[in-house]
Amino acid sequence: MAISLGLFAFFAFKDFSSILQIIMVLLYTAFFEFSIGPILWLYLAEILPPAGLGIAVFLNWTIVILISFLTPIMITWS
Repeated sequence: MAISLGLFAFFAFKDFSSILQIIMVLLYTAFFEFSIGPILWLYLAEILPPAGLGIAVFLNWTIVILISFLTPIMITWS
């Protein structure tokens, strides 16, 4: 995951093809999904009761949506 993000940053700063940048993001996503990505869901399901699990899942998705909306705004500020 670190190597794919490092290569993405390198390609972005050196103005390489956007295809290479997209490939690096897809590689990062694939590595994430097969390593630490599902751990949150497994951990929450094991330690929380159903009501707590619902609250935790709601908070998780709320934060994901906020990050998705705020990232482009923060990028334009820099």
